[in-house]
Amino acid sequence: RSQGGLAISPALPIENAQLAIDTGVLVYVRALDLWGRSGKFDAIAAYSHLSGNALAFGQPIERDLGFGHAAMGSVFSAWTLMFIFSAMPCGALMDRIGPRRAIFIAVLFIAASGVLRVAAQGHLSLLFGVAMFGLGGPLVAIGAPKLISLWFEGKDRAVAMGIFALTLGVTMLV
Repeated sequence: RSQGGLAISPALPIENAQLAIDTGVLVYVRALDLWGRSGKFDAIAAYSHLSGNALAFGQPIERDLGFGHAAMGSVFSAWTLMFIFSAMPCGALMDRIGPRRAIFIAVLFIAASGVLRVAAQGHLSLLFGVAMFGLGGPLVAIGAPKLISLWFEGKDRAVAMGIFALTLGVTMLV
């Protein structure tokens, strides 16, 4: 378990930000030798739970939006669920229309998600706006590596994929 305060820019109206992360990993590895052939079996189960709270303008964020923890949980989960169910169809769409057009469509979905989130007036409209991001996300997650594979070769491809992977990690922290 890791917990503590969170550094926030002084320009933002956020106070008392606290963050807690619980993480666990269970790993089982077995080497096999059957009929003169060897192999390895790996099973990995990872668990991570992130929770946090903060005050915005002196009030808890849920209070400002007018709904509680369960409703906020459904909003935070909406893009992930949409991502899971749209990843394969988005991959098929990318194969059909090409990665450049697919990433352009992704940018449109992500921009629409931002507009809908800003304009949200309640739980359902915020849920819909966040879920919209889950339609653009798979196109970027699939499209960027596809474009890298088309545009770069050899060491340049490895560097480009490294930069792409690094930006994914950095954006999750921000």
